[in-house]
Amino acid sequence: MLIKKQVEKDKEWLKLKQDFLVIKVTLSLEDYQNLVTYQRQVCKQLEWVELDPAKMRKMIIPIIESGYLHDQNYIDTLRMIIRSYYMVRSQNDWRLSDDRLSELVAIAFKQTKGQYTSIMDELLILLDQEVGQHENQ
Repeated sequence: MLIKKQVEKDKEWLKLKQDFLVIKVTLSLEDYQNLVTYQRQVCKQLEWVELDPAKMRKMIIPIIESGYLHDQNYIDTLRMIIRSYYMVRSQNDWRLSDDRLSELVAIAFKQTKGQYTSIMDELLILLDQEVGQHENQ
């Protein structure tokens, strides 16, 4: 079982490493492992259990596509994205899909130019709008 989990982690790292090559950033295994460790720490703090090994990639792809990541900021930025994602996820039910939440986090990140407290404020506004749209349908 441990070997299977390690193989899944390695596959996720390789996929994400490929995604990063598009923006000319090399994601090392060490950096990936540090991000996974950070993800676990955030989840533990929020009393959240993450079982999907592909969740990290789902969170990160919209940020990669945003054009705001580069060699000097990607670790700090991704930590901010991970924390933002799980803070919102832990407070919202499953009517908001993981993909949509990842998109909203990326939108908030772009609109606030990556300032963490502003991201959370912007994200709450976007979530209110999203809930309003679902209630009106």
